[in-house]
Amino acid sequence: MGVERDTVRARALAEAVIDTIHALARSGEAEAIFLMGTAYDEGLGRPIDYGEAVRWYREAAGMEHVLAQHNLGNVYAAGRGIEQDWELAVRWWTPPAERGDAITQLRLGEAYEAGRGVEAVDTAVALTWYRRAAEAGNAQATEAVARLSGPGG
Repeated sequence: MGVERDTVRARALAEAVIDTIHALARSGEAEAIFLMGTAYDEGLGRPIDYGEAVRWYREAAGMEHVLAQHNLGNVYAAGRGIEQDWELAVRWWTPPAERGDAITQLRLGEAYEAGRGVEAVDTAVALTWYRRAAEAGNAQATEAVARLSGPGG
């Protein structure tokens, strides 16, 4: 994103606001619920606890929070804090992809191209998702479109 990563500063900022975010999450604020998942997932203001991260992500994802759905798909794909399940990864990536999230569009393209979490390899569907992500400016998707389309794209 063009900003140098500063883990020390990020952790200090998280420590300063985590209690407020937790209170907002307990009151049902979707963004705060998502942020609690991120806090546990990345050790920001809370110790890393992937099971807790999944719990918070699930709650926010159930409220149709795009990034929570995105991250929950990532968690299932990686098997971080839960058993790896490509089908559930695809299921959680699909709503944000349909709403325009370029990274989940890329992930769906990869899933269909590899046949992970879907019924079978489907290059046509993979290409559709890659094209959508490429149109949103995703460089990896642009490369995948070129690779799958051959000369002339």
